[in-house]
Amino acid sequence: MHPLRFATLALALSLPSLADAHDAAQPPTLSDSAAAIVDTWATDGDWHVSPARVSPTGGTRFGAMVTADPESDVLLQVRSVDPPGAWLDATERWAGGDDQRVLVADLPSHSVSAQVRVLVTPGLIDLAWRLLTPSTEAEQQPEPMDTDIGERSVSQALLDIGVVPRETWGADPTNCSSPEDTWYRFAIHHTAGNRTSGGTVQGAVQGLQGWAMASGGFCDIPYQFLVGFDGTLWEGRALTLYSGATGGGNNDGNIAISHLGCFDSICNSGGHPAELVMRAGGRLLAQTLATEHGIVTTSTVLMGHRDYPGQSTACPGERIHDRLDEYRSTTAHFEGTVTATSWDGEVTLEPDEAIALTVDIRNDGIEAWSSNTKLAPLPRDAGIPLSTDAWLSANRVSDAGAVPPGSTATFTIPLEGAELGTHDLSFGLVEEAVTWFADQPIGGGPVDGAITVRVIVEESEPPTDPPADDDDSAGDDDDSTEPPPAGTPPSGGVRLPEFPEDAGTGCQCKGGNGTNGANAGFLLLFGLGATLRRWRSPARRS
Repeated sequence: MHPLRFATLALALSLPSLADAHDAAQPPTLSDSAAAIVDTWATDGDWHVSPARVSPTGGTRFGAMVTADPESDVLLQVRSVDPPGAWLDATERWAGGDDQRVLVADLPSHSVSAQVRVLVTPGLIDLAWRLLTPSTEAEQQPEPMDTDIGERSVSQALLDIGVVPRETWGADPTNCSSPEDTWYRFAIHHTAGNRTSGGTVQGAVQGLQGWAMASGGFCDIPYQFLVGFDGTLWEGRALTLYSGATGGGNNDGNIAISHLGCFDSICNSGGHPAELVMRAGGRLLAQTLATEHGIVTTSTVLMGHRDYPGQSTACPGERIHDRLDEYRSTTAHFEGTVTATSWDGEVTLEPDEAIALTVDIRNDGIEAWSSNTKLAPLPRDAGIPLSTDAWLSANRVSDAGAVPPGSTATFTIPLEGAELGTHDLSFGLVEEAVTWFADQPIGGGPVDGAITVRVIVEESEPPTDPPADDDDSAGDDDDSTEPPPAGTPPSGGVRLPEFPEDAGTGCQCKGGNGTNGANAGFLLLFGLGATLRRWRSPARRS
């Protein structure tokens, strides 16, 4: 083993037991407001005195987390009850975000019960305190190395998933100097404290560092990363520095990811719920780190704090511990893959024509799908002109039904040619009131725009007339070059009767009784009379 690695491991083995080390990192959770102190604590002159408080593990140090106006003086004293002791002044060791302060007093001996007293001033907001045994990590840091192992920015991959760097959230400079450059496992923790301070997760992160360094005896936050209840991700101790969170010889190569809050039912007020967005953020963080460091997140590589050898702790609480398989998964909670579509290329519709397209999507995520899993048009929460009454709503097309992980759902897309033109349609999946599948950390795809179809709505071409027929035998009235029938005046006037070729001239007739000749003569005279009348009519109009 490399000498530096051996020295670092020896340092870890020399630290206090895990229970003590982890306990020292946890700020107090039970607090009293200034109003409650005035109303319920006993008085001793100008002081308000708390009831005696028993600590399960006790400790040699009193630590208090006070929220107060920055201009307000906080006067606080503590005394041991078991064994009895004198009042000692608590001194301010740290002040930071959200008007938080850490006050500390070291007791002359180990105590399991203590009392505090405080001078209540107008600027006091609330007070929380506890007994602890501080870590000696800060005292046991080796000499600084020649290379820079201090503050650094997180990697681009971590920034891409939203990790907030130390310099952004306002971290104090680290006092750590033990290096680490090889990471091969994970320990999942909770802080067993409050989820926020002053209503913000950032305040809780700042307070955790102030508590760990000023009261807990650590050289920095003992965890490399922190997860907020809202899924926000925060850089803790830099990944260039040795971990201080898991203890008991288990810190070597161990990335500590801790959740802000208490996620065990035995915590004060019954513990916090392990929100889906928080678990999804933790999973995404663990998997991103695993990819960067070549770690395969098996059940023996990614474990809860309680699962490491020699531990006597409930950390990270059963509400997180029971879901650690999610953190080991490389897929998101809601993730799908398009496997087939009923269209191939453009779809053409006539005006008002209806069609129902389909798309098959496989459930590749952690969670089962239901009627809450819906196909929706893009842009999000907007409608399209080709929607129909068969849609679930103006901006939701159809739902999945019951689809367990690994199975495939068929989503229908009813469309109607309600508007002429070319329509480039795009669709995405949404878990209603939870996440769009394209959005991390809960979603893992398909990305917006993965499901597209071009629909062209146009009127069909009218039927084309057949070409003109020039065959006169068909009886059509086309432009023929043949001469008009005999007896047709050039002006298109009265058609004269036709005579057989052998009818002769004058009034001679052919026929046995002469009827044909008489009729022909009559018709000839009638036609000539009509012609004369037409010719003469203009003289009548004059």
